[in-house]
Amino acid sequence: MEGSASKNLPSGDSSNSSCQKAEGHLSIFISVRVIFAVISICANFLLIRAFCKFSNLRTASNLILVSLCIAHCFIAMSFILDIIRLALKKGDNNKLKCILCQINACLTFSITTIIVLHLALISVERVIAVKFPLRYHSILTNRRALLASVVLWVSTVLVTVVIPQALNLEENGASTGNIKRALHPCFRASTFKSLRKEKYVIFLTTLMVITLLITLFCHGYIFAVSYKHRKEIRRQNNLSRAATIKEELKRARVIFLVVAPSLLCFVPLFIFLILRFSGKLGNDNNDKGGQHYCYTKRAKKIVYISAMGLNAICTPIIYGFKNQEFKTALLKMVKCT
Repeated sequence: MEGSASKNLPSGDSSNSSCQKAEGHLSIFISVRVIFAVISICANFLLIRAFCKFSNLRTASNLILVSLCIAHCFIAMSFILDIIRLALKKGDNNKLKCILCQINACLTFSITTIIVLHLALISVERVIAVKFPLRYHSILTNRRALLASVVLWVSTVLVTVVIPQALNLEENGASTGNIKRALHPCFRASTFKSLRKEKYVIFLTTLMVITLLITLFCHGYIFAVSYKHRKEIRRQNNLSRAATIKEELKRARVIFLVVAPSLLCFVPLFIFLILRFSGKLGNDNNDKGGQHYCYTKRAKKIVYISAMGLNAICTPIIYGFKNQEFKTALLKMVKCT
């Protein structure tokens, strides 16, 4: 019992003498989290505020994007909880630190899933816009976009939080409990002894793989259609249709600039997750210590902070600068006009 309990303790609380020098990096990690949290909250709030203030921005596409911005705000919240946890001293606060670590691990797992699903939803929305430019507004209304976003949030909470708790999939280092520990650097993850028995993990992995494939397929299709439409625009007699197609292709390029960095930010995190599951990072499962353990521990923090932090700030900054309507609205808000 004692051995299994120690496996689930936050890695930041292990008293390893070899890592005492690494404590000097604690202030750097806290500072980086603060910077990411502040930029994320400010940038995402500006986009949400602009969407609520200007009626011309309240489109189905922007509604889904605002839902994604709300998810990014939760990343900032997880960073704030991390800062509080790191600021607490050892000793009597160990229990509180462990609770904060559990909350953060659960939040990271849910928000990561929500963001990936949002990227797929945004990609599908762009396919509809490019394939049916004249019928787009009748196919995807604001009400349908809102319903899709709400269903996405509710289903993600059910799959990542409610069902695992109901099926006791978070005990003894199994299933979603192990995924959460592997995603967040404050915990030590356990290597799966038999992945075939982890049916819920296989289900979640399949869901994520299908979602990523849908995203990649959608953008591949958009590029193929855009190439075809460029030729049509040159010989198009219907000027209104040509202008509509051109506008939708421009928006599709902006969406690609939003989706691509978000997916790329997650790649190192997912690779690290797979390595921790497969036992390639053996120091997650024991207390051997040593310099290699210190490097692994530091790498976990760097990968996690970089992946989540960049993801939280890329979307609002890119979309705020590249989308002309949002750019105009943000300038009006800054000038208080």
